[in-house]
Amino acid sequence: MKKYSVVFIFSLIVALLVTIDFAFAQRRGGGMRGFRSNATSITANRSRGFGRTATSNPRRYAVYKKTNARTGQVYYGRTSGRGSTRSIVARRDRNHHMNKAGYSKAVPIRSSTNKAAVRGLEDKLIAKNTQRGRNGNAIRGISPRNPNRSRYHLESRKLTRRLD
Repeated sequence: MKKYSVVFIFSLIVALLVTIDFAFAQRRGGGMRGFRSNATSITANRSRGFGRTATSNPRRYAVYKKTNARTGQVYYGRTSGRGSTRSIVARRDRNHHMNKAGYSKAVPIRSSTNKAAVRGLEDKLIAKNTQRGRNGNAIRGISPRNPNRSRYHLESRKLTRRLD
């Protein structure tokens, strides 16, 4: 067999496999693997009962607070997951590194589907606690040299206008 015919046959086989994969994906109501479905097929997936879609249970981001009763220091953190805010924070608190240092259970402060807003809020709370001298965090939530820091802080205004 000549070299160019082997390459030609190989490319035909690959094209055939891609076509078959695409056809099966269309029958399942989605697009090709690795690509997001459009709004029409998300609706179709819900009506057919195909698993969980991206809009039915979105990822939530939460800011929480832990307090050390002995020293009065406050630790702020953020976590994410699917489900209620309480369940997300409780899951993070189960194996939290500050539990051994005598910090209380984590208390949710705010949650959102906006990751940038939650990141900015965590940083603002850490900064405010540092000014009060009660900071339990070893580092800030966002580096002062991060070029997106101001964007995160602006996004956090969507969660709250006033920090107590």
